[in-house]
Amino acid sequence: MAEFTQVFAEYAWQVLPWFFVGLLLAMIIEKHFGQKQLPKYFCEYRPLSVAALLLVGMISPFSVLSGLPLAIQFLRQGAHPALLLSFFAAERVYDLHSFPIIGGIFGWQFAVINALIVFSALFAASFAVKRSVIEYHTRPETPLEHDGWKKHVKMLLVVGGGIAIAALFRVTVPETIFAQYSGGYAASILTALLLGLFLYLGTIAGNYPLAEAFSDLGMHGAGLMTFLSASSLLNIVIIALFAASISPRVVARYFAVYGGVAVLLSLCYGILIH
Repeated sequence: MAEFTQVFAEYAWQVLPWFFVGLLLAMIIEKHFGQKQLPKYFCEYRPLSVAALLLVGMISPFSVLSGLPLAIQFLRQGAHPALLLSFFAAERVYDLHSFPIIGGIFGWQFAVINALIVFSALFAASFAVKRSVIEYHTRPETPLEHDGWKKHVKMLLVVGGGIAIAALFRVTVPETIFAQYSGGYAASILTALLLGLFLYLGTIAGNYPLAEAFSDLGMHGAGLMTFLSASSLLNIVIIALFAASISPRVVARYFAVYGGVAVLLSLCYGILIH
């Protein structure tokens, strides 16, 4: 128990300060920018528009705009379906607090490369579906999606649960066994994809203490990069959520291209550090 508490406190210190910074910025963004301003940037598919929206999606922390129920509202205002899909994906895989948390855990060079891989994979996936016929199916928003503070409290609880799971993973999984399956170049990538596919910790911030636990247990850098880039979207829960609201075939193509590019670039990163 003492070891678990120590590891939990260490992981929480790495994640929670930046989580609260992101929480504060989220409230400011939603109040002063929000749903009335953003839709006008969705209308025309151009490379600059794609890049701008991906960056906005990647730095908009915990925004209500990530709720898929808003899709129909945006489409009625003239939003391009592929841009909308890309924005929702960007909000899932990265947040404003992602860079400082990853940089604090793995170093700033790692954080920069991770952000570039995520952006490149999102851009490639967006291009792959830009001419696709994309249908959106929405559901009514729940009271929680309208009540900002309750939504953020729920996210805090989810992140806390993710930290607890990461700490439990760290103190219960034998280091020698885990390193055997994830310490090598190729093995680490396969292990990261498999774990990322089935482990769902809610908000993306929950993935970061888990990645730290993987690192402490000896996972190769290529696997860590794969988990923090490809696996942020290649998860059965995330796939199901997107497929329930957007054309499944388009979702499959988008996710396949995103995952393929992210894994390929993570492989290249692994070669550089090998």
